[in-house]
Amino acid sequence: MPFEYLVEVLNPARSLAHHPLFQVMLAVQNATRDGGIDLPGLQLGYREAKTGTSRFDLGIYVTEVKGEHGADAGVHGFVEYRSDLFDHRTVRSLVDRLRLILTAVIAAPATALEDIDILGEGERRLLLEQGRGAPRQTGAVFFPDVFEAQARHTPTAIAVVDDNGSLTYEQVNTRANQVARWLIGQGAGPETIVGLALPRSADLIVAALAVLKAGAAYLPIDPGYPAERIAFMLSDAHAGLVLTRSDSVGVLPEGTAVSSLVIDSPAVAAQLRQSTGTDLEQADRAEPLRPAHPAYVIYTSGSTGTPKGVVVPHAGVPSLAAMQVDHFRIEPASRVLQLASPSFDVAVMEILMAFAAGATLVVAPPVRLAGEDLAAFINRHGVTHGVMLPTVLATMAPDDIPGYRTMIVGGEASNGELVGRWAPGRRLINGYGPTEVTIAASFSEALSGTGTPPIGRPVDNSRAYVLDAMLQPVPAGVAGELYVSGLGLARGYLGRPGLTGHRFVADPFAGDGSRMYRTGDLVRWRADGVLEFVGRADDQVKVRGFRIELGEVEAALAECPSVARAAVAVREDVPGDRRLVGYVVPAAGATVNMAAVRRQMGQRLPDYMVPSVFVQVDDLPLTPNGKLDRRALPAPEVEAGPVGRAPRSPREEILSGLFAEVLGVPYVGVDDSFFDLGGHSLLATRLISRLRSVLGVELAIRTLFESPTVGGLAQRLHEDREVRPALTPATRPDPVPLSFAQRRLWFLHRLEGPSPTYNVPLALQLSGRLDLAALQSAVQDVVDRHESLRTVFPETGGLPRQQVLHDELAHVELHRQRVEQEDLDDVLSAAARQSFDLSAQIPLRASLYEVARDGVPAGDHVLMLVLHHIAGDGWSLAPLSRDLMTAYAARAEGREPGWAPLPVQYADYTLWQNTLLGDRNDPNSVLAGQLDYWTRTLHDLPERITLPADRPHPTVATYRGDMVRFQWDAELHQGLVNLARESGTSLFMVLQAGLATLLARLGGGHDIPIGSPIAGRTDEALDDLVGFFVNTLVLRTEVGGNPSFRELLERVRDVDLAAYSHQDVPFDYLVEVLNPARSLAHHPLFQVMLALQNTPAGVFQLPDLAVTVPLVGTNTAKFDLFFNLAEDRGGAGVPAGIYGTVEFSTDLFDPASVHLLAERLHRVLAAAAVDPGIRIDQVDILSPDERRQLLGLGAEEEDDE
Repeated sequence: MPFEYLVEVLNPARSLAHHPLFQVMLAVQNATRDGGIDLPGLQLGYREAKTGTSRFDLGIYVTEVKGEHGADAGVHGFVEYRSDLFDHRTVRSLVDRLRLILTAVIAAPATALEDIDILGEGERRLLLEQGRGAPRQTGAVFFPDVFEAQARHTPTAIAVVDDNGSLTYEQVNTRANQVARWLIGQGAGPETIVGLALPRSADLIVAALAVLKAGAAYLPIDPGYPAERIAFMLSDAHAGLVLTRSDSVGVLPEGTAVSSLVIDSPAVAAQLRQSTGTDLEQADRAEPLRPAHPAYVIYTSGSTGTPKGVVVPHAGVPSLAAMQVDHFRIEPASRVLQLASPSFDVAVMEILMAFAAGATLVVAPPVRLAGEDLAAFINRHGVTHGVMLPTVLATMAPDDIPGYRTMIVGGEASNGELVGRWAPGRRLINGYGPTEVTIAASFSEALSGTGTPPIGRPVDNSRAYVLDAMLQPVPAGVAGELYVSGLGLARGYLGRPGLTGHRFVADPFAGDGSRMYRTGDLVRWRADGVLEFVGRADDQVKVRGFRIELGEVEAALAECPSVARAAVAVREDVPGDRRLVGYVVPAAGATVNMAAVRRQMGQRLPDYMVPSVFVQVDDLPLTPNGKLDRRALPAPEVEAGPVGRAPRSPREEILSGLFAEVLGVPYVGVDDSFFDLGGHSLLATRLISRLRSVLGVELAIRTLFESPTVGGLAQRLHEDREVRPALTPATRPDPVPLSFAQRRLWFLHRLEGPSPTYNVPLALQLSGRLDLAALQSAVQDVVDRHESLRTVFPETGGLPRQQVLHDELAHVELHRQRVEQEDLDDVLSAAARQSFDLSAQIPLRASLYEVARDGVPAGDHVLMLVLHHIAGDGWSLAPLSRDLMTAYAARAEGREPGWAPLPVQYADYTLWQNTLLGDRNDPNSVLAGQLDYWTRTLHDLPERITLPADRPHPTVATYRGDMVRFQWDAELHQGLVNLARESGTSLFMVLQAGLATLLARLGGGHDIPIGSPIAGRTDEALDDLVGFFVNTLVLRTEVGGNPSFRELLERVRDVDLAAYSHQDVPFDYLVEVLNPARSLAHHPLFQVMLALQNTPAGVFQLPDLAVTVPLVGTNTAKFDLFFNLAEDRGGAGVPAGIYGTVEFSTDLFDPASVHLLAERLHRVLAAAAVDPGIRIDQVDILSPDERRQLLGLGAEEEDDE
């Protein structure tokens, strides 16, 4: 069978990178070479003709050589290889190894394959020799010796700096000695463990030195860890003493036999000052300190689900400290950053880097720092040296920290791109070291170039071996498991002799009975004698520098409610963003509550071990041998979309955009959790930074963890304000007053008489089998549920009041009528224009039209609901429709709707609003404060904006109106969304800036007031209520000075955010107070309204019915122009277009003129999306056809003259 046909049939995964099915060719040439060629008078010979190509990764071609009588005379051949994969020297070594193998099997054919030695003796010696670190002798023996030597040498030099001040070497040494003597008095000494429940600070440094001086080992405890984990660590380590501070003492578990010393309490400070501050001698300790005694214990993730404590002795500390000073070129004038978590052994490395050289240790505050915040801290303190995680380094640019001269990257694998960006102009060194050695096992030289950065050579007084499964060295270039040995090796795992014996094994190459540690990391020796990291040989991973055993996370996940089986994997779907993903298989018949899972995981594990995303799967994929196939686990699908509540304010919309920007998703709804969408602590730090630069707010990262949604975080941004009274059911006075918003509508109703101007129509076309009785009952159910729908507004003594009707008085009749299809639009429009008598009629009308064609029912109905604005707003349509659907479904099944009672009714809101706003005459009231803002902001507001109308304003507006529709494509939509995110604004603000630009260019002047509705539902108790809560804000847009569009956006953002912060003053009350010149010809304070609809869409699903929503207008206009826009978001929230209407007064405009306005607005926004730096007077608002037409008219006029 031809090979090519076989490939076609098997159809393997195709790649342009390699040959299909195999990549190594072996051919034994047995064809004769003479081919019978004989030319008279000539001697013939063969020469190789190289093509410079290779069809396979390796092609090995061998030819037997036969002597006289056919005797074997040798073998010769050649290897053809791909030069983009192999160097010549590597291929030569492959040939030599093949010869060694063949020689060995000839000598002993029964030799097992794994016993064949493919290394020559010289190569073996070379590999072992290059894995041996340089010998180093130091004067220091113990960890404290390193510091004490510098304290004697430079006592007045600054040793530690943090945000609270600085300490000299002498001060640190004295304080540490005093604490150490107290610890000894409490029983601390060699082979005892003292906990340090302290945040990153100078206090932590003093405490750690004190424990070491006492001869004990310190156990760092991050105060941010879950209580359950802290309790386990203290119990497992048998730590009877804990040093802590007043701001951290609360994390210590209650009911444990742990003694604590609160080192910053005045009483303890006074007690310690009584102690001697001189250095301790061996005689001062409970027993002499030995190099083999433990110096510190650090807990790492455990594969069985239980963390394990690594015990590291003093022995390897002094030589590593001395090597770091030399290798990193640290001087007394250097300033070393202490950024690592105390529970991460890199923190020990940072301390040694500074103190071994007599340099200054700059301690970062105990918050997660990254990006511009970290850069600012580094520059403020003049940091020159430090250790950085690659993921943290990636949040900054090299120019951000020009003074940072020597940088060690470690904690996780680095990459060539990072090195290429950061190495120029500074020393960039790659470090490697598991917790089971004294901090580091190897360091590279200063890096350059963009290739895979090596992890370097072994540190002094250590050994490194790259071994196969039989503990034999592997050749250079071949991946094997890394084993480390030497002076810096840890003693093992605290209280876990079995695990210690499994990971710390005899060193077969030392010959002195010492041990070596099996790291589980795969590495290879490069040809230049340095180590290169390849990957992991087990389920241990590193995420953002933290070592994590997937088994521990999986064990915790499997214990969560309703979870039958669980798996955890590390994914890097976005380059550089490694994150944990949890997969859960639900128990039979159960549904997994992911929010509950996240909460339980957060209570058991540190935040870096909690998966960023949880995915529910039907089953876990397995390999053919029945093991979990992590590679087959699906990628999480983050489908952020406008679910739940939509943004109700400019602040929420900006937050939504910032969430989406940081998370790399197209859209984030108000109720979407930052962490459910893939956020983690590093991304949280980026978000905090963006919030600071965009909104000018300072937010603790803990606040984001506590309130991870847009809506929750928006509430927390106002924590510094006085707490508002809770909205709860209130005792009803008699009479019940109207809300501020209702008062104006009632006044207009009394002034102008019944009018359709404030009707809100909703039409539902129903196709299918309709249950008329169920529909009638459902409409009544909704009216019974919402008091606002059965409230009338009679007068008492000339003042209106709310009167909630009950029983028969609240009955709503479902009017039924058969209508011909061609008459349907007119009938619906007429129904929408039918006015209400608010003093006697409930503010909801329901009609059902049976559609007919030529008198024959067509099987369709249209349910028409007309709501007066005094009883509901646009947001109300969502709960109204939701309740109607619920009630109909229940009634169709012969039961009552089983919804939960509403927490409050509209009358409760009215009374709460009056309490909230307070008395205008009280200068401390909300009303007085906000009125003061609006009075200042709207001072000298133009009475009326000049618009390019077709006709002048009539003396009295008729409120007759019409509308034009428009739609903009997805490209413009995406461009405007991008502009909003880049500028730290919202899409609405971009649209507002565009409209202000257009109106200014059309003669509206430089002071452009634009009205905008705001939901007004400032308490979550109002979310499901039908009622009139919407308020109107006057957004005064100053376009003077010919700003760029980006500059105009900054002005708009400042104005809108300030307006939102003062949104409680009802618009009608504001008009009353400001008392502008009144006119019956136009709306007060503004004449142009702009709205971006973000109200929740009604959900229209009825059993046995298909529901569509035709658009019904009232042919009225409350404003001169009302630009009403909405977004079209795709399935994953991707911008898919903007559509909308312009409602206009027919007193002023013709439809063609309004069409032209919409086109010009599109032109302005398109120009801004392409170039936000464009000046507003440079925006071309004319189409090419318009321009040609206008130029043509001008030319004709000249000709006429």
